[in-house]
Amino acid sequence: TGLYAYGGMRGIYAESRGIGPVIEARRSLGTGHLILAANEQGNMFWVDNSGVTHTKVLEIIGGADLAERFDVGFDGGTPEPGTVVCIDPAHEGRLVVSREPRDRRVAGIISGAGGLNAGMLLGQSGAAADGAHPVALSGRVYCRATAANGPIRPGDLLTTSSVPGRAMRVDDPAAAAGAILGKAMGSLAEGEALVLVLVGLQ
Repeated sequence: TGLYAYGGMRGIYAESRGIGPVIEARRSLGTGHLILAANEQGNMFWVDNSGVTHTKVLEIIGGADLAERFDVGFDGGTPEPGTVVCIDPAHEGRLVVSREPRDRRVAGIISGAGGLNAGMLLGQSGAAADGAHPVALSGRVYCRATAANGPIRPGDLLTTSSVPGRAMRVDDPAAAAGAILGKAMGSLAEGEALVLVLVGLQ
């Protein structure tokens, strides 16, 4: 045992006012867990020697959607959070801002609009599963929408529109099959605005 603490309100307290890590642990020999947290019921959380994290329940409190990192092509500069994106047919693994109504290549919504962040962000640096933009593939996210195809009401199915990066309501589910972005959880009577969406590609 390298360090042992007993009694008091807390076992170990660490504070740093520098630029390095508050706590750093390195294994030079051995094969045990890197981190282990347990109580009287047994091991509750641990990081094994290969870096895999194990826990019984993981509660995310910093965001509300599951996102992956993608590079997104856009002629107008950097696409904003809330923008609807589609698979880029010319570049494997990349996305583009949506431009066509009922586009079956629809992939998701760039996360982060309306102050609602991604709850879990997946990716692999230096591989095809990497990029500059977190794109929500599931969960709740604010989406840039247009009422050009009629007012949007809670429960309406949404799809891509002819307005770049904007979603619109689905008036014909059969015509939009394979191009459904998700369901509206908010309303939009006219014009363009952010609408809360429950993302569910279908």
